[in-house]
Amino acid sequence: MNTAIIYTACDEFVTFKEVADLYESVGFGSSEFYLNDIEFKSAFFAHGSYRCFAFGQNKVLIGMARVFSDNKICSWIAELCVHPEWRNHGVGNGLLDMVLERSGHTAIYVEALSGVEGFYSKRGISPKKRLVACSRAGRPNHASPDSIDLTKKMPGAKC
Repeated sequence: MNTAIIYTACDEFVTFKEVADLYESVGFGSSEFYLNDIEFKSAFFAHGSYRCFAFGQNKVLIGMARVFSDNKICSWIAELCVHPEWRNHGVGNGLLDMVLERSGHTAIYVEALSGVEGFYSKRGISPKKRLVACSRAGRPNHASPDSIDLTKKMPGAKC
């Protein structure tokens, strides 16, 4: 395995198929699911988020981090994933370096899978005793965002 790794934050160097395939390699579901959902692609590249990518030999995507940030107060690492064949080669550290360089001035949050907390702790992103991660699995949403009227839930709202 060639250990020359190229890191970039430029979206233009990655295809969504590569992202979907990487997701599948780390157990995030079938790449077909992502590729068949047109809205998922636009959500992945949404405003208010940024991405960092790692490429191995032949410019194959081997890792990525996706971060939601307001660039002032807080940033949340939505995912940092490395292809299983490239784990323990510094890819995750390289991606985290990029995140810390860009968002290190903000509070950084991550929901780490059990067993990898040490990876983040070594870099100053440590578990907090009083912070509990709560979540629920996503569900297919067939409603258009334009069809959801949130003002109905807020009597008197002017927005």
